[in-house]
Amino acid sequence: DLGFGQASEQPARLGGTEAICFFSGRLHLTREERRRFTSAPTADSISDGELILRGYEEAGGRLPPSLRGSFSVAIVDPARYRVLIANDTIGQRPIYYFSRGSRLLFGSAVEAILQDQGLPREINDEAVSDMLEYRYLLGDKTLFRDIFLLSPGDQIVYDLREGASKIQNGESIDEW
Repeated sequence: DLGFGQASEQPARLGGTEAICFFSGRLHLTREERRRFTSAPTADSISDGELILRGYEEAGGRLPPSLRGSFSVAIVDPARYRVLIANDTIGQRPIYYFSRGSRLLFGSAVEAILQDQGLPREINDEAVSDMLEYRYLLGDKTLFRDIFLLSPGDQIVYDLREGASKIQNGESIDEW
């Protein structure tokens, strides 16, 4: 459900690349900062999703550093055999995910992930304990075992060949 309700066309696409970008939110960048993310002459007039995708491609498959704003983004990159998912550094646009074996599910709400009828629905006892004691979920926990909240500023890279994911804490993703 990333990108629905956005004014711009989803997903963002570029000519000459297979990668596509689903973007929800808004980047808070000055005109000069937008131009630093990409060499495209239209940097100030393109959508935020297209800006991120252009920066990603120009950086060789890495998210541009220092993205500011309230956003969540998913880049599907068949040429590099991966999916990259990230959110802003404050976590204003949460991303929940399930990753087990060769499966990766994600969305802006746990309910979106639970739409998959094959997903195990096991209660996370630790999270229930946190809720009873603190009236709040701590860290990346949700009430369901194996469904997590992506921490602010973190990125998930899912390798389509291996069916495996890794989380990068607030840094650009290195090549696999």
